[in-house]
Amino acid sequence: MSSIRQVLFIAGGVGINPLMSMLSHLAESPCRFRLQLLYSTKMPDTPGGLCDILFIDHLLDIFRGPHVEGRMRLFLTGTLAASSDWSSARVGNRKVDAMPRRIGLPDLVDALGSSDDKCSSVIYLCGTPSMTDECLRMLPAPPLGIEPTRIFCEKWW
Repeated sequence: MSSIRQVLFIAGGVGINPLMSMLSHLAESPCRFRLQLLYSTKMPDTPGGLCDILFIDHLLDIFRGPHVEGRMRLFLTGTLAASSDWSSARVGNRKVDAMPRRIGLPDLVDALGSSDDKCSSVIYLCGTPSMTDECLRMLPAPPLGIEPTRIFCEKWW
């Protein structure tokens, strides 16, 4: 897989845990890959709100750091997520790209980009069985057509 130019990470809830070490390692020095992260999590029911999302500060540091090209998008679920306007979401003084919904096919299409980008991508996926099963159905099917050998998955139960 020497033709890899883009790495897409898809996390659901605590499924971010196994992906963090890979993301952190890639961000330690100039990364030769474009990195994308789609992170779906329940909006915390805590006073800190977005600030209490698992690894949020570290993720923002990674995607705003000097060594990473790419972006992180946050997908918020739960009743608190649906009742808020996320167009100006912030963690501290940092803007966060957040949407009050689950990850869907248009998000995967957008993250993977053009045909050339898709052909040079690998995907690391970790989350609930229902989320990973849905992604595993969408990724190899049209319009994405990702080769199954480029998809690496771990489910948590």
